Amino acid sequence: FKGINDKLGHPTGDRCLKSLSTIARSTFRSNDILGRYGGDEFIFLLPNTSAGIATVVAERFRSNVETVSDPKFTVSVGVATYPSDGLTPKALIAAADHALDQSKEKGRNKVSHFSWTKEGASSESTAALESDRRRT
Repeated sequence: FKGINDKLGHPTGDRCLKSLSTIARSTFRSNDILGRYGGDEFIFLLPNTSAGIATVVAERFRSNVETVSDPKFTVSVGVATYPSDGLTPKALIAAADHALDQSKEKGRNKVSHFSWTKEGASSESTAALESDRRRT
């Protein structure tokens, strides 16, 4: 949203955030947890959801943002699931961040599920993932 704020102004950025929130509420279940994780990063926790279903939901969310958002913008999404992709919050966030990087490398406006390749992962993310993986 920094680019939107810089280019179109904060009122437009605020409208984008409201649009994103509305789309999220209509896409996710009432027991899913949504939060802002950083300036332009958000975290969505889908309890008791398999990787396959989480990826389908993430794709539906991405598609809804692309088609419904007002003003128009897109999102890139990284999916990671417990316990297969990480056992700790730090490892799961690192896995999701790695998947997000994969989505951006594919050209943005994509959904990627975490995979155990080290390509593109930061050294901090890789260390968290490796540490967590050794626990299993």
